Amino acid sequence: MVHLIPTYRQKLKLCKPVVRTSKQWNGAATEDLQACLDCTDWDVFRTATNSLDEFTEAVMSYISFCEDCCIPSRTRVTYNNDKPWFTAKLRQLRLQKEEVFKSGDRDRFRESKYRFSKAVREAKQLYSEKLQHQKQFLPNCSRTH
Repeated sequence: MVHLIPTYRQKLKLCKPVVRTSKQWNGAATEDLQACLDCTDWDVFRTATNSLDEFTEAVMSYISFCEDCCIPSRTRVTYNNDKPWFTAKLRQLRLQKEEVFKSGDRDRFRESKYRFSKAVREAKQLYSEKLQHQKQFLPNCSRTH
């Protein structure tokens, strides 16, 4: 028996997923951070350190700590085969379509499939327009041969 090993590997399996964390800045979180920083006794940092570098490091660490405590963060896993135009709304519509398919109702499935397809077309169109808009503001690079 001969086992053949394919040389092609799926793009999804070539790279590990990337975990990205972003801060969710909003009015309430900003006010909480401001209140945290307002009630801070900054003289404690000045008397506890001997040099400007130590003082700067201590203050920056404290600000970072307050930011981590007050500002909520969101972690998102992205895979290398994720489409840039595939939004959270599309993900929700796809899940709804799969649930309706599993329920076996053909009419509802046809309707949800149509809604999903229409939303995909709109998302691709919006992404295309966004790229065209960004392309207008990039400097023109001319190649010389």
